[in-house]
Amino acid sequence: MGGLLQSITDWSQANITAIQSARHDFDERTARLAEDAVEPLRATEERFTRPG
Repeated sequence: MGGLLQSITDWSQANITAIQSARHDFDERTARLAEDAVEPLRATEERFTRPG
C-alpha cells in the first residue's frame, strides 16, 4: 500500500497547479449556477413583497 500512496502523493505534487486551477474553475461555475437558480426566485419574491 505504501507504493500506491507514494504514487498518489507524487502525482498530486506534480499536478498541484492544475488541481488548484480546476478547483477554482469548479467553484466559480458552481457559484454562477447557484446564483442563476436563485435569481428567478428573487424576481418572484420582489413581485409579491413590493408595496403598491
